Amino acid sequence: MGKKLTGLTERGVAAIENLSIHPVILLLYFSLLISLRACVEQLLFEKEFSIYQFTHHFFFASITLMGGMLIISLIGKIGLKQVSQIVAVGSFLMILPPIIDRFIFLRQTNYEYLRPSELIRNFMTYFLSTEKAGKGIHLEITLILLLSGFYVLFKSRSLWRSVATALSLYVLVAIVSTPRLYLPLPSLKETSLFESRHIIYLLFYFVAATLLGTIFLWRLNRNFPRALFQALSSFRTLHFLLMVGIGVFFNPALGLFRIPDSIYFMIATIVMIFLWLATLLVNDVYDLKIDTISNPQRPLVSGLISPVEYLNLGFCLFLLALYASLVLGVISYVIALMIVFSGVCYSVPPLRIRNRMFHNLFIGWGSVLAFLFGYFIQADISHLSLSGEVMMLVLLIFLALSAGSVTKDLKDYEGDRQSGVKTIFTVCGLKKGMLISSVLLSLSLLTPLLLFHRLLDFFVLGLIALIIPILFAKFKQLPIAFLGYGIAFVYCVFKHFILG
Repeated sequence: MGKKLTGLTERGVAAIENLSIHPVILLLYFSLLISLRACVEQLLFEKEFSIYQFTHHFFFASITLMGGMLIISLIGKIGLKQVSQIVAVGSFLMILPPIIDRFIFLRQTNYEYLRPSELIRNFMTYFLSTEKAGKGIHLEITLILLLSGFYVLFKSRSLWRSVATALSLYVLVAIVSTPRLYLPLPSLKETSLFESRHIIYLLFYFVAATLLGTIFLWRLNRNFPRALFQALSSFRTLHFLLMVGIGVFFNPALGLFRIPDSIYFMIATIVMIFLWLATLLVNDVYDLKIDTISNPQRPLVSGLISPVEYLNLGFCLFLLALYASLVLGVISYVIALMIVFSGVCYSVPPLRIRNRMFHNLFIGWGSVLAFLFGYFIQADISHLSLSGEVMMLVLLIFLALSAGSVTKDLKDYEGDRQSGVKTIFTVCGLKKGMLISSVLLSLSLLTPLLLFHRLLDFFVLGLIALIIPILFAKFKQLPIAFLGYGIAFVYCVFKHFILG
C-alpha cells in the first residue's frame, strides 16, 4: 500500500513538474490569484477599497512567492521551473485566509503588518499571541510549511533539507511582514506619512520585487542579468527617463520634494524602465536578422538567451509595469497602455512600423508619450488640459526626436539594407543619407527656438546646430548626436532657471 501511494505521488509530482506552463500564463495566473486575494480581503473586512493598498499587497505577495520559490529551489536543489509549477498548484491557498477569518472566526478588522518589537516577541511562539495576522493566515502558513517541507523531503530524500526549507520559509514570511524592520520610516503618527503609508510600502515592495526578480531570472538563466544590463546601458534609456522627469517637472499636480509626490515620481521612473526594457526585448527579437549583421555582440545574436525567453520576459515586464502604473492615475495608466501598444506596433509583424520609411516619427511619438506619462501623474481627469507652454513643449519634443532620431539608423545600415528595411540610408544611399540625416539633426537642434527667441538663443543654438552635424558627418559616430542633444538640453535648463 505504501509503495503504491509513493508511486502515485511520484507520478503526480512528475506530471505537474513537466506541464511546461507558458511563463506569461503563469504570471497571469499568479497575478489573478494575488489580485483576487486583495479584493476579497478588502471586501470582507468592511474597508473602503484603495488602489494603493491593492497594488502594494500585490508586490508584497510577489516577493513572498518569489522568495519562497527560490528557497525551495536552492535548499531542495530542485529546478526553479519545476518549483514554480508545483507552487502554482497550491497557490489557491492564498485566497482562503480572509474567508476563514471572516466566516469562521468572525474577524472584521483588516490584517496589519508587524512592528519590529512584535517580531522579536512573537517569533518563537508562531505569532499566535498577536491578532494582526489572523487565524486564517496561521492555517495558511502552516499548510505552506508542511507541503513545502514534504515536497523537498520527497524530492531530496533529506530530512534536514526539508526542515531547513520550512524554517527558512517561516523566517521569510515573518521578515517580509515586518516592513519597518528594514524600512527607515519616521513615526507614522505624522498625518502626511500615515496617509501615505501604502504608497511608501508599494515603492519598497516594488523595488524589492525588482531586485528579487533579477535573482529569479539569474537562477533561470545566468546570462539574463548581464543581457538586461547591456540593453539598458544606452543613451536612449536616459533619454526616456529624462522625458518622464521633464513631464513631472511641468506637472502641476506634483511637488517633487514632498511625500507622497516624490514616491509617485520614483514609481513612475521604475515603470518607465520596465516599459522601455520590455520594448527593447521585443524589438530585439524581431530585429534578430538585422542585429546578426549590425550588432553581433548582443546576447540574443550570440545565443546566450533564446528569442522565446526574450519575448516571454518582455511581455511579463509589460504586464508588471501596467500593474504598478495603476497608482499613478487613470490618465498615466492609459498612456502606459498606449506605450505598450505603440511598442508592439513598432516591432511586431504584421504592422512592424520599424520596417517603414518614416518609422522615426514613431520615436518622436514615443518620446511625447513618455513626457505625457510624467506630466499627467495624479492629474484630475475632470480638469484635463494642456497649457500653451506645454503644448509647445510637446511639439518641440515630437519634431526634435522625429527628425534627430534618423541618425540612429546609421549604425544598422548594413543590416537594414540586407533585410529590406526602409531608412534614409537604405533608400537614398549612404552618402546622400548622411547629408539628409545631418540636415535633420541640425534642424532638430534648432527646435528649442520654439521656446526661446532671444539673440543669445539664436547664437548658441545655431552654433550647436552647425558644429554637431559637421562632426557627425565627418566621424559618423552616433554619440556625437547625443552629445549635441545633451549640450542643447543643458543650455535650455540654464536658460530656464538662470537667465529666465
